[in-house]
Amino acid sequence: MIDTEKINPLIKQKLYDCGWSENIQYDITETAAALQREGYQIFDYAEEILRSFLNTEIIFSLDELKTLHAKRSKCYGDVRFNVMDTASGMFDCYGAYHIFVNEKVYPIGFINDCIGLLAGESGRIYADTMPCPKVLGTDIIDFFNHILQFRFYMKIFS
Repeated sequence: MIDTEKINPLIKQKLYDCGWSENIQYDITETAAALQREGYQIFDYAEEILRSFLNTEIIFSLDELKTLHAKRSKCYGDVRFNVMDTASGMFDCYGAYHIFVNEKVYPIGFINDCIGLLAGESGRIYADTMPCPKVLGTDIIDFFNHILQFRFYMKIFS
């Protein structure tokens, strides 16, 4: 079970602002079935994330980031758990990532409207970066709690 009490209050407020609640359990049946037809095999942790956050968006505007004194980068705090936009047509690529990270990965969304977000069976969260994925957090909570620090963005773009 994802311990949402450990999510950074600023991130949690953004989640609430978009209609999310700790009590919501999204029906992922159709999404998982569509992805299975492409070849994806969902595992427990990816399923847990999607049941909690499917189609949820965390978007910080540039003005919000300035107010928070977040370090400016090419990214403005845009995280979307829209798995169909991320995964469709990407099975061959994502399926091969297990070679680099020694675990299966499953698409859960994207950051910056273009970088795939993947969950590993271990719980790690990865960015779809070539030639191999980069770790963005040890689990979904760690990932959430680093969104405003931009550490992972610097790893992706440096």
